[in-house]
Amino acid sequence: MPRELAYKNEMQDGRKKLPKSLHPIIKEEYKTIKSQRALAAKYGVSRRLITFILDPAKEKRQKESVKREHRWLKYYTKEKQREYMRKYRAKKRKAGLVVGKGGNVLT
Repeated sequence: MPRELAYKNEMQDGRKKLPKSLHPIIKEEYKTIKSQRALAAKYGVSRRLITFILDPAKEKRQKESVKREHRWLKYYTKEKQREYMRKYRAKKRKAGLVVGKGGNVLT
């Protein structure tokens, strides 16, 4: 079960591109615009993110597929993972967040 990280501002989390407060607005705009590409361009995100906001079931299916197929094994070796983790922790330290053992953010 994934742990939720404690961020003072959800936009500090590099994975999140749009705050949840915009999701209902995007859903309403889609009813009139009917173009995922136009919405993606307006908010400066990918069309895929807009798809996942409009249909959360698609996101869930995609995540299950990735987990089932172990796609990350094609790209990550122990050495690469170590290097990326060091960069991630340095980024969090620079942002004022202290990263503890296991990658947990300590506030």
